[in-house]
Amino acid sequence: MILRMIFLSALLLMALPALANPLSAVTCHCFTDRSYDAARPEAADAYYLAATQNTFFAKLFKTEKKLLVRGKQKGMLMEDFWVAHYVAGQAKSSAETLLKARYEHPNWSATLAAQEIDGQSLEPFFTNALASEASGTRLDRVIVDELLPRHGVLNKGDIAPLRQAGLENQELLMVALLAKKSGQTAQAVAQGKSATGKSWSALFHEAGIDIARIDSEIDDLLRHSG
Repeated sequence: MILRMIFLSALLLMALPALANPLSAVTCHCFTDRSYDAARPEAADAYYLAATQNTFFAKLFKTEKKLLVRGKQKGMLMEDFWVAHYVAGQAKSSAETLLKARYEHPNWSATLAAQEIDGQSLEPFFTNALASEASGTRLDRVIVDELLPRHGVLNKGDIAPLRQAGLENQELLMVALLAKKSGQTAQAVAQGKSATGKSWSALFHEAGIDIARIDSEIDDLLRHSG
């Protein structure tokens, strides 16, 4: 009997990876450092980056940040949130439904097909990106690169150089806020960060951007853009 129980336990342990749902991986978003500390200038950068992107995303798509955070804690990826909410707005669908469906399919092309959403009915820039998804095109980056100029957050001509410099979605938003506060161009801000090696939280501190008031900062950015 004991040997039989040991055998069954071993089989169960071997099966766990196969039974695991893609959403079962929990990502912690309980940031320890949430304010700039001159003694540890990079300690709060992860929080600043996440808070800025989450706030901008929530206001752009008129959703709640807490839903975004909960989704991430369940293992959902930020890149999928960008795609799901963009497509939902275009196709008059539910972002929540699309997100859940995404983890039942290998990619977004298959997900949209399963949801009976014709990629050709979406905007051309996204349709073209979707066609090259299998070859590695990052759909979230394509969406961000389209929406930021569309909402006047960054100039269209600034996007490519900033991407070539290695900036991700979160960092583009940081640069946009810093450029607005300082009156510099986005490229000048990015070049200055690269040259000085300063942390994002240090740059926000120097520019007078209070991360505790990030909602009003993003409101102001969107209100005076475009």
